Amino acid sequence: RFINCYAHDSVIGFQIDDGTQTVIGCVADTCTTGMITDSSDGTYYGNTIYNCTTGINGDNTNSTRAIVVNNIIDNCTTGATWQHSEKYSIWDYNVWDNTTDVTNVTKGDNAITGDPGLTDPANGDFTLGSGSNALDTGVDAGTYTGATT
Repeated sequence: RFINCYAHDSVIGFQIDDGTQTVIGCVADTCTTGMITDSSDGTYYGNTIYNCTTGINGDNTNSTRAIVVNNIIDNCTTGATWQHSEKYSIWDYNVWDNTTDVTNVTKGDNAITGDPGLTDPANGDFTLGSGSNALDTGVDAGTYTGATT
């Protein structure tokens, strides 16, 4: 698990291997790949991925199920890419502002596209500015998203 972490200027910000993995409240800043996973299950919640070549990369055929909610993926060449067309994942309530937002990923109905208005990311301030289109738009923690039984 990665919780409230910061990776800067790395080849890989966070590498997730094997089983069920969680990345919450982390920042991947100016990495070649912000997050790479070959995990069979992953939860990515409340992260900021900024200025990476690839924001999130599902690099392996095991990367089949992901819950990717309340993330800001900004200023990357590719926001998220999966090796094969994913069909069991939830990608919703994320903010996307990249050259190419997704490859083999389907954005959720509550996706926000456009500049998230980060205060000063070049100097490490990833807070949202007062005019940000991301303010008050994420799903509340503890709220169920996707299919329910």
